[in-house]
Amino acid sequence: MSFNRPARILGLLLLALALNLSGCVRVDTGSPVPTLGEQILDLAKARERGVISDDEFARLRVELLQSPTETEAYDTSWVYAY
Repeated sequence: MSFNRPARILGLLLLALALNLSGCVRVDTGSPVPTLGEQILDLAKARERGVISDDEFARLRVELLQSPTETEAYDTSWVYAY
């Protein structure tokens, strides 16, 4: 089976484009990171169900509120230190 030259070149260009764009696709891992609010709601549900006590809820809530956010957890000061 013989292809003409322009069709072959077009096919190769489309293949190269498809392979290049595949690197730009975000893959969902299926395990989203819960927000701070969701984590506190989960603690409240655990307290309501009797899984944790009121004291444990209060302590864990304070720990969550005092913990660094995802963006704060990474030290990026070195990026600008050149």
